[in-house]
Amino acid sequence: MPSGKLSPLSFLILGLLRGGVSSHGYRLMAQYKTLSGVATNPGNFYRELGLLQKAGLVVPTELGDEQKTIPYCITAS
Repeated sequence: MPSGKLSPLSFLILGLLRGGVSSHGYRLMAQYKTLSGVATNPGNFYRELGLLQKAGLVVPTELGDEQKTIPYCITAS
């Protein structure tokens, strides 16, 4: 994170990944919409995933279905 602080969306993504099961961005957005009833902007969501990856808080696992999706999992950090 540029300022060293996590955004509310970053905390949300980490919360969705906290169970230890890897999940790709689209599935995480769908989970968020199901839980909150509110859709989020895909660009913002994927930007936050990238920032969390750069910060070492999430890592991509393996390529997902049809090698088009990248599942992420939370790290021990």
